[in-house]
Amino acid sequence: YILVTDRKPIGHNGHWIEQTLPADAELNCISYIDKDNGWILGNNNGTSIIFSTIDGGSNWSIKYQGSDFGVARNLIFTDNNNGWLIGGDSGNGSGSIYHSSDGGESWEQQQIPSDYTSKIRFIDSKNGWAKGDGLFKTINGGKSWSQIEINYDTSEWYLSSFFLLDANTGWVLLGNRFVGAYLIFRTNNGGKNWIECGSEDYCGEVFFTNN
Repeated sequence: YILVTDRKPIGHNGHWIEQTLPADAELNCISYIDKDNGWILGNNNGTSIIFSTIDGGSNWSIKYQGSDFGVARNLIFTDNNNGWLIGGDSGNGSGSIYHSSDGGESWEQQQIPSDYTSKIRFIDSKNGWAKGDGLFKTINGGKSWSQIEINYDTSEWYLSSFFLLDANTGWVLLGNRFVGAYLIFRTNNGGKNWIECGSEDYCGEVFFTNN
């Protein structure tokens, strides 16, 4: 099952409501494009299940069910038609990127930016970033990828996560290989230049809603 809130802050008359899905699945990702239209990615014994809603989660239907992806994860939609996910063997970190142009009913495998693709984010049907053995970007919906250069000492730091707000603005989270320290860098020109903007201890993700 899943839980949804009425969007009021918890502690200010907000509450969570349990919602049920039409099939059992271990849920691992949810993506909404507005308050009504959303998708959930789940797995059940090696079978990937994608659920969709058009009424904010009051009702869910199965959009796709199959084993074409292997272990599917990291689902994201940018509109009612275009969505991407990573499928493959999560045990060794490898992954393939799949794209849907019909709201999740069918999927086509795309070129992968690196052998160890573990995270993707698209902000529209053309522009997206991917994390593998480096940071990569696409400007044609995932048909091809180019690496984004970030200058840091790879013997001490590793690319932990990233967040893409729009085609120009994004952040990366670098983790220290030896201690629980993280550095946050920001770009304002699509990854051409980076500015260090903070440091934190024991971070998992970075996320922004605006600039």
